[in-house]
Amino acid sequence: MLETEIYRLGLDYADRYPKIIQAITAADVEAVAQKYLHPDALDVVAVANQAEAKISVASIEPQKQASAASH
Repeated sequence: MLETEIYRLGLDYADRYPKIIQAITAADVEAVAQKYLHPDALDVVAVANQAEAKISVASIEPQKQASAASH
């Protein structure tokens, strides 16, 4: 309730929320993703026991190069 007041969403926001979410289209998500997500500036962070996960920079780097080559 506090956030509803802070952001002035209205007391009926909880009732309106499902319809707001249902109205979001795949095109809406795509547009926002293209605006804010930039694969060329992506940093991959893997937190794991490397001995068990078998993660190495070499296993990630070729994917990054292939992605950059396709743009």
